[in-house]
Amino acid sequence: MKKKQKVLVVDDNKDAVRIIQEALESAGFSVDCAFDGREALERVRKELPDLMILDLMMPKMSGYEVCGEIRKDPKTRELIVLMLTARSDVDAKIQGIEGGANDYLVKPVEPREVVSRVRRFLATEGAYQEKVLLERLEAIGQISLTVRHEINNPLAVICGQAQLLLQKKDLPEEIRKKTKIIYDMGVRISEIIKQLDQVQDKTREYVRGEKMIDIQSPKKRSPGP
Repeated sequence: MKKKQKVLVVDDNKDAVRIIQEALESAGFSVDCAFDGREALERVRKELPDLMILDLMMPKMSGYEVCGEIRKDPKTRELIVLMLTARSDVDAKIQGIEGGANDYLVKPVEPREVVSRVRRFLATEGAYQEKVLLERLEAIGQISLTVRHEINNPLAVICGQAQLLLQKKDLPEEIRKKTKIIYDMGVRISEIIKQLDQVQDKTREYVRGEKMIDIQSPKKRSPGP
């Protein structure tokens, strides 16, 4: 089941919060609420929502101050912030954007507009994050190919020499046991390297949460008599 995206709604007007909360929850979002600037900042740092709807004028800390603190913190600076303002003039809108908000909503809000705006921003952010993750995982896939080529040759020599030793009839038992461990570990590494070839094919599934890359334990091989 896909995890619900979390929205934090912040306003000292509880009726306004309730209207937005009901609209977003009906649209399938998980909603948390705060009623002043300091509480909002605490919740953001503790829960890290996907998006915040933040009122401009509030007690204790204004929306500008909260937004400024969020943008200073590396852990929260990418949070999407939609600023709520009762002012519809251009100066207020510009001030909100320059203060760190991604967009603004004018009070009194229309619930359908809030849902539409939230969906648009989270869809865009989700696509961006997926692209970043995919690029990183594809880079891992390329690295895995390099690792395979760099390790396979010396590993083949180690396993081959261990196998030759194990075929000797007069090999002391203590040395035989340790050589067998070396051989088995070499085979294990070889199997992992082979499965790393599949990383590139699985990265897209991994990013979308459909499947984790699974490296299974290989079946034991017989090193020979």
